[in-house]
Parts: sequence; C-alpha cells; structure tokens
Amino acid sequence: MSAFVKLQAAVSHLTRKARTRAPFREDEKEFLVELFECFSLGGRAVGYSEAAQLSRHYVHGNGKTLRISSEVYEESVIVRDVQAVMKRQIVDDLKKNKGAVALSSADARLAKLPGFHALSSRTRNQDTHGRVLPGGWLFTEQSNQRLQKANNRFQLQSVSQGSGSLVSTTWRVDDEYLFEGFDKDFVTNIPIRENMILLMPDGLSAYMTTLRIAKAFKHYAEWKEEWQPSEKSVSPRPPRRPSPPGSGANAH
Repeated sequence: MSAFVKLQAAVSHLTRKARTRAPFREDEKEFLVELFECFSLGGRAVGYSEAAQLSRHYVHGNGKTLRISSEVYEESVIVRDVQAVMKRQIVDDLKKNKGAVALSSADARLAKLPGFHALSSRTRNQDTHGRVLPGGWLFTEQSNQRLQKANNRFQLQSVSQGSGSLVSTTWRVDDEYLFEGFDKDFVTNIPIRENMILLMPDGLSAYMTTLRIAKAFKHYAEWKEEWQPSEKSVSPRPPRRPSPPGSGANAH
C-alpha cells in the first residue's frame, strides 16, 4: 500500500506539471514510458492481450498503424447483434448490385430495419449486451473486459460479395489510439490489485505526445466470414460469455 500511495502521488505530481507545462526531467519522462510498459505487462497477465499491445505500441510504435486480433470483436455480443441486422441490408444491396457492396454500422438505412431499434434502446442491458449509440457507434458490453479495455466504442464496417448461394463478407473495425486533453478531465482507472485503483488522467497520457515519448496511432482488426442468407443466419445469435482472463488468442 505504501508503494501504491507513492505511485499515485508521482502520477499526481506529473499531472500538475503537465497542466502548467512545466519542464519534465528525463527521469520523469522515463517513468511515464515505464508506466505504460507496466500497463502492457499487467494487461497480458490478466488476459487483455489487445489492450496490452495497444499501450505498449503507444510508447514504442513510432505512430505506425497496428493490427490487433479480430477475435476480441468476433466474440462480442453487440458486434454479433449488429452484424445480424447489417446482413439484412447486405442481402438487399446485393440484390441490386452485381459487384461488391460496402456497408457501415453508421448507415442511416439500418434504423429502418427490424431489430435495430432494440439495439439502441436504453433498456438494453449495457453490462451484458452493450448497445448502439447515435451515429452507429457500438458501445461495448461492459462485462466483456477484454474488449472494453481495448476499445469501448467503435463503428463496424463491411464489404460483401455474393458467390452462388453464399455471401463473403470482410468485417473491419478502424480506430485511433489517443487520449483526450485536460479540458475533458477524463480519468482512466487502472486496477493494480484488489482495492488498489490507480487514477491515470487522460490529459497526462495525452501530454506524453507533447513530450515526444509517445505517439498516437491508428489500429484496426479485420476478419472474413462466409454465410448463407437465411432467416437463421441473419437473426441475432445468443450472447456468448466474454473470454475469461488468460484464454484469449494472441494479438497479431
């Protein structure tokens, strides 16, 4: 507990320096880099491999685009439910077009399809099922900590091509790893152990790019699916339990 108190005090001290744009010593910059390295190690230890990969890339990736494992999205309840609705629109689009068709969860036409309104309803259980926010943003089911730590809000893209009785769809999620400045006053809670939650201001994490010890970057996940248009294939599937810590596939 004594070490944890000192750690939080150090983060609070550097937060005050960042807010006032006071000069940072080299050892203070090194401390912040090592802190994100620790976040990465801790994330891997508890099975959050994608979040671990993202945090390490922030301080060592030099701004390069990163591909992460698609499994964390494929097994998500809200992703699978949105896919079911999108497939209805995909089938309709393929009837009108001979080539490939692109569709986003932000497409306004989805709101007119059966089942979509329920996905955006505030009565939907956000902890176990997540929901769709205005603009077609998928809000992660919060009990799925592996995805929640990696990406809590995102849009789903697709490109589909008909082939006989099957449809081949490439699903994709694109996003950017960055933090809001101090004006938003966002804080990320980092669990160290039971009853020890490190409060890490997003403004301090964002300021690391000003110090040139971190770089924001784009990241994505992509996967392919072949499916047969039918009542069964386009109906929302029952939710799967989030992957337990330590059971996930390795990130790309």
